[in-house]
Amino acid sequence: MTPDARATGAIEGFAAMIGTAIAHLRRGADEPFEAGVVSWFLRFALIYLVAAMVAVGCLVDFQSMVSPALGGGSRFFHFIRDVLLGIFPVLLVLFFVIGWQRIRLRGAALAKVFVACVALQTGFTMMKSVMPMILPFFADPFLADLDEALHGGAPWVWAHGLIGMGEGQRLFLAYTKIWGVWALLFPVLLVLLDSDRARVKRFLVLYLVAWVVIGNVLALSGLSVGPIFYDRLLGGERFAGLIEVLEDGGIGQTVIGMTQQALWELYATGNNYIGPGISAFPSVHVAVAGVAAIYLAERSRWLGVAGLLYLAVVLFLSVYTGYHYAVDGYASIAVVGLVWAALKRRDGRRAADPAGAMAPAE
Repeated sequence: MTPDARATGAIEGFAAMIGTAIAHLRRGADEPFEAGVVSWFLRFALIYLVAAMVAVGCLVDFQSMVSPALGGGSRFFHFIRDVLLGIFPVLLVLFFVIGWQRIRLRGAALAKVFVACVALQTGFTMMKSVMPMILPFFADPFLADLDEALHGGAPWVWAHGLIGMGEGQRLFLAYTKIWGVWALLFPVLLVLLDSDRARVKRFLVLYLVAWVVIGNVLALSGLSVGPIFYDRLLGGERFAGLIEVLEDGGIGQTVIGMTQQALWELYATGNNYIGPGISAFPSVHVAVAGVAAIYLAERSRWLGVAGLLYLAVVLFLSVYTGYHYAVDGYASIAVVGLVWAALKRRDGRRAADPAGAMAPAE
């Protein structure tokens, strides 16, 4: 085969891949999406927010309860504004791909999931902030030892041996704003782009698992600060090499570095309840990326490949930046994968048994 023929084949293959992805996005474009299908999601988010407010109110005081509530909602809207400005060209293309008709037909459902996202993120900010008031950080020595035992040494050494800080910083966008789109807007994208009610419900449940079960429940079972804060919390120089590599590479001038410094200052001064809080195990970053990867794989084989690559990058960066032990990410992937498999099996049984099919929307 000549080079020209190979190039032509590659271009045709890429065009076919893009065409398949667009076809998946446009499927069901003219179908309405009843708002009642996602009413349960909004109810859960509002109940979760109230529970978080009560928890903060009991552990701190009423005034401190109001601050994170307003701060969490404000940060959400500011983030949405920055994301929309940053990815406007992508949104423009997406608008032409899916068309106005779908947005109009799904407006009520989109509004419900957006409000739910605001409530969920506000509640999560509050819950994560008060976790160190419920339990002290206790799991770091065990997690660090387990990490080294599994990998024959500290995983951060391998990560920084693979690429230097100059190259690594080029990947940081995947860990910040790109991840933020999945983290904060995934339910909105789900309702906008998907017409399969069972799949939408399945991934809304999985999304809640990533934030509430992994980010709150399991986080309390292994409350930890991660490698980046290990020496500051416990003393010693176990991760002095990691800190030196990161600082020499200029992480302090990046969004990740500034966020890490702000997190520690809030915790050290006793004001962590007004910020997003510190919690390493398990990794919510990796959990959200895992949800995204599985969803993309369900929609298309090619999208699934992209999703798995993105999950690998987020897992790598979670260790590279010092936010997480590698086992934090492994645990998140395992939980997300097991819950997805159980939900998928349940939906398969319901589809096969008409008597057990999903009940009509409320």
